[in-house]
Amino acid sequence: MAATNQSSDWLSNLNQDLETTVRYHGYAKVTTLVTYWEDGHPGFVEEGNDVAAMFRNTFNFDVTTFAIPSSDSYPALLKVVLECMTAKAPGPALFIVHYGGHGDRNDDRHNQEERRSVWAAHAQGGPTVKWYKIQDQIKEVRSETDMLLILDCCFAAQAGRGSDDSSGRLEILAAAAMGVKTPLPGPKSFTAAVIRNMKRSVAQDGFVVISELQYRLTKREEGLFTTPIYIGLTGGRSIRLEPINPNDEQPTNISEAKIFLQLLIKVKDELTDKNTKKISQWIKTSEVPNIVSGLELTFARTEQICKAVEDIRQGDKLFTRHVKTVDKDEILAAWNQVVSLVQEYHSLRQLQLGSNKQQQHQVGHFLEDLAHGTGDVLELLERYILTGPALEEDEALEVMINDDTLQALGLTGPLQLVKIARQDISLEAITTAPSDTVIQEKKTYGPYLDPRDIPVVEKRISVLANMLKAADSQDFRALRCIGWSPEPLEHCYILNFEVPHGIDNQKYVTLQHVIQKTKGSDRPSLDERLGLAFTLAKAVENWHLVGWLHQGISSFNIIFFRKPGTRRIEYSEPYLHGFEFARPGSDPSIGRAVDSIEFNVYRHPDRQGTVQRGHLVKHDIYSLGVVLLEIGLWQSALEIVRKLPSKSSGLEIQSYLMKQCDERLAHFAGESYQNVVATCFKSSYEVELDDAFGSRSAKSFHEKVVVKLSTGIRPL
Repeated sequence: MAATNQSSDWLSNLNQDLETTVRYHGYAKVTTLVTYWEDGHPGFVEEGNDVAAMFRNTFNFDVTTFAIPSSDSYPALLKVVLECMTAKAPGPALFIVHYGGHGDRNDDRHNQEERRSVWAAHAQGGPTVKWYKIQDQIKEVRSETDMLLILDCCFAAQAGRGSDDSSGRLEILAAAAMGVKTPLPGPKSFTAAVIRNMKRSVAQDGFVVISELQYRLTKREEGLFTTPIYIGLTGGRSIRLEPINPNDEQPTNISEAKIFLQLLIKVKDELTDKNTKKISQWIKTSEVPNIVSGLELTFARTEQICKAVEDIRQGDKLFTRHVKTVDKDEILAAWNQVVSLVQEYHSLRQLQLGSNKQQQHQVGHFLEDLAHGTGDVLELLERYILTGPALEEDEALEVMINDDTLQALGLTGPLQLVKIARQDISLEAITTAPSDTVIQEKKTYGPYLDPRDIPVVEKRISVLANMLKAADSQDFRALRCIGWSPEPLEHCYILNFEVPHGIDNQKYVTLQHVIQKTKGSDRPSLDERLGLAFTLAKAVENWHLVGWLHQGISSFNIIFFRKPGTRRIEYSEPYLHGFEFARPGSDPSIGRAVDSIEFNVYRHPDRQGTVQRGHLVKHDIYSLGVVLLEIGLWQSALEIVRKLPSKSSGLEIQSYLMKQCDERLAHFAGESYQNVVATCFKSSYEVELDDAFGSRSAKSFHEKVVVKLSTGIRPL
């Protein structure tokens, strides 16, 4: 009986916690506090009133303006902050603080303490408020309330120093980095730019995402004197602001809902209040509409593919005119299998054979098969579009990017990457403050680079950064780049990457480390290893289809994260890291190639020695083969070739790796896996009489490598 009561308690608590989550698409209540000093610069008061008017009129948020008094400043500000934060909300809540004024360097520190956020009434002298103490003091009160700080003051990013273990999100949009001063109010001020961009985003998109707002503010046309900084102290997706419609009629009771959908969640551990709190937080911080529309998306995609197939039959659209007859037949054959599947399922449903439970299983199998079938058709469409002659002209590429059918199928994302790669569309240098939600990667070129080559190198870096910003992380398995910056004194460039959603810090481990150090149950199972191999091969294929090469594939450049609260690595979520930035087929990127067995073991023989050829698709795939060999044997490549002399040639290393593949791999991972690795080593997927776009070799690689690997992890 006690167990039943416990079960009722956590279930009741979970339902109560989630009751308003799906009722509101955004926040149920947003409270905004706009602050400035009572006797500060009058421009800050004017801009504060403009901010208040925007949040009140454009977003329909509750707004409080507060002039910080010169005496008893700290308790007065703390009091109004607590009053705003403790206002009752019927659902998910957000608290916004905008401060316009001066900042203090916080020089009166002791015992080498870090500089923290201090607000000042004047540039020199006068009263101050230690905002960081208020920020620390309200942690417990804040609890699950999300909080956004918009700080227009000198040294604004110092507010990012500190930790926050609240379950709600905390983000900071700062006018300047630590130690940097900002200009006084005016048309070119940070606050004026924030107001301008927020209004524009709401007018165009209907919402504002804070991390994306920071990116817009860094653009040259904004004319800001300092680079705005975005800091996410709690990880996860960025805060999204949407206007609240007071006339929205939301259901007040679950009994008023018209349609019910059961969501089955399987958990590993016993359900407790703590665990259900995690489930609640997961649902509330995700995009609820995406979670509950899985079936709708499946059928919607099938309908869109049907339209694309009809376009191919008609041959009227640009992307269909150059589809070869043999390719057209393959696409239509795959689509006919989907049609047959639907007809077969419809016949079974008409007969209503079996019990309700058996019919439920039929529905599940049908939806799974339908998703796989439509996925196969979509892959064929994508491959033939990306490797077809229709993409030869830039004008045709632009037409296809704007094609309604391809947009509906989600195929314009890869086409945008083709455009970036082909036209060298760059991403301007952006400074991002280091934090627990940013991963930094150094690209060192050393002191040997000719200064005349620096503009070329910076162009390559900026194009790579743009590719990694635009690529979908699920399909391309790469971290999202949010900016880059030159560091000439250190002879390097810094690439800044966003920590994946659901990860609370930037700590990661490499595949090399995992293979060498993990023991016992922490090691991946055979199924996990096969799944990992497939995911990596598919990601490499996707990069090649859009015309981009990695040029540095190795187990050092494949990284994993651990989910919060667990020691075990997420083997199903690998990320490709360490991209080089030479153009495909060109000379090595920059600096001097390191001639050591540690790096050469992953390089194709053509890419070793004093005379190196430009990097080609087959060189990437050879490196992938070495990584797949490591995964199959669960042994690092360095360990595999340890018996070879350190000065072994590229051909000798290749021969030895192929011998290990032939003699050992089938025992550990099966003959099919062995054949896949051999295909990568020997480039036996290449077609002698290929077209100018490499479409036949791309198709052969898909069939001999990607499909072969997928059969090991997906029921056929």
